[in-house]
Amino acid sequence: MVKTNRRVGMTVVVVGGHDRLKPQLEEYAKENQLKLRFINRWSPQAPYTLSSADYIIIITGCVSHELVKLAKSCGKKKCIFCRAKGLCRLKKLIDQLKVHA
Repeated sequence: MVKTNRRVGMTVVVVGGHDRLKPQLEEYAKENQLKLRFINRWSPQAPYTLSSADYIIIITGCVSHELVKLAKSCGKKKCIFCRAKGLCRLKKLIDQLKVHA
């Protein structure tokens, strides 16, 4: 069997939000050849993860001020603030980012 090396498209980091959305968003990312990362709390790897992202989606209302400041300092112009926390809204937002990528 020959393994094909599928190139993953853009990298999106979701900061904040609910953990229950993670499995559905991971499946969606896999179907669309996206690399998706989640940050819900500060960790030593957070600055590197945020710096290497093509886009950072910050879900307001479900994230600490410390993480928002970190995302803004690492991401500069690639931060997108999202008030909605639902799965459909996040999928639409990621679809819009794919068009602009």
